[in-house]
Amino acid sequence: MVKQSIVRAAFGALPLFEAAARLKSFTKASRELGLTQPAVSRRILELERILDAKLFVRRSNKLSLTPKGKVLFQAVKLGFDPIAAAISKVSTTKEQSVLTIACGFSFASMWLQPRFELLRECLSGQEIQLVAAERLDELNPDEIDIRILWRPQSWRERELIPIFPEEVSLVCSPEFAKANDIDPSHDLGFDQLQKLRLISYDHGAEEYCDWSSWFSTLGERDSTISPGYIYSNFMYAIQATLMGKGIAIGFIPLIAEYLKNGDLLCIGNIVHHRDEAIFLEYNSDALSPARASKLISWFNSQSEDVERPHIHLTTI
Repeated sequence: MVKQSIVRAAFGALPLFEAAARLKSFTKASRELGLTQPAVSRRILELERILDAKLFVRRSNKLSLTPKGKVLFQAVKLGFDPIAAAISKVSTTKEQSVLTIACGFSFASMWLQPRFELLRECLSGQEIQLVAAERLDELNPDEIDIRILWRPQSWRERELIPIFPEEVSLVCSPEFAKANDIDPSHDLGFDQLQKLRLISYDHGAEEYCDWSSWFSTLGERDSTISPGYIYSNFMYAIQATLMGKGIAIGFIPLIAEYLKNGDLLCIGNIVHHRDEAIFLEYNSDALSPARASKLISWFNSQSEDVERPHIHLTTI
């Protein structure tokens, strides 16, 4: 018979173990639970120490259960499922009738709107109000439940979860590439870019990589080129790029379909990459923990499903 002291010591780590075992990833478990990945790893190691049993097999990015881990996982599931059902029955907390999500114009139009029905299904048909704004920090916090942010800032007492990496690449239309003798398989240097029409936009709430950052990657930190066209947001800049007006810096998750269909071409092998650049911020008073976890998992899964070009990632 296992001592009750061991059971009590292990009990607090079981939700972390269940999430890691179900998602087969410490990173995904940390996102779902709103914790850091190192914190989840430490708690799992502590659980293994308490039980004197190895629960996971860790191979590079793959995580699988050991035979003892499988036994514990089945037992934990049998306990958690009835508990979740009971909480649902006795809880008097109700989700509000309308969930308000705020994000930049481009993200709303190019990414979220095409997935709107999938998001409503994820939230069991809950009514959603979408607010698109250039300056998200100027919105009234009392009127917004969720914000999609391009930088890690938060209203007080709001949960802030990374949901997207930042991945940007030079892009142009096939017609522009042909007219300007651009070989998409080769990088464009600073001297070449000086001779081409560059497309830019007013960043506002959408702080993707800009031309100054791109030139820094090329070793031209003090150099600038005046863009040929400047638009009010990223969406308009990409529309101009699709029309063959010039070269833009494209945020890959938002233009993945254009790349997949061949409407846009990635130029060269350089992609700016930051692991945690885009965040979901939510009001814990508006979302129950279970609903928030489901929402975060949905955004993470949609991010992972983006088809990315097979080119080199340069971390910035």
